[in-house]
Amino acid sequence: MRIIVTDRAEIEAGILVRSAYVVISIHDPTKPPANVPRQTGLRGVLVLSFHDAEPSAYATLPSEIKLMTPDQAAKVWDFIDQHRAEVGAIAR
Repeated sequence: MRIIVTDRAEIEAGILVRSAYVVISIHDPTKPPANVPRQTGLRGVLVLSFHDAEPSAYATLPSEIKLMTPDQAAKVWDFIDQHRAEVGAIAR
């Protein structure tokens, strides 16, 4: 299975994937989710919201920073597992 990492602009413009695919759309909690166009081949979209940040033993993150949760990580795994047999690519 191919994993395609792209940005919001490319996803919203419509990416060209030559196989069935799914999209995992991650957006900043302060912004709206991307508009993922329904195209031929698209089998599903998972939308998650968290900041692009990591916890650190050396610094405290501001309280408004929302990290990826274990529940969100499980949702990614379940989403991929659900579509594994029917898609050739994951766009993120």
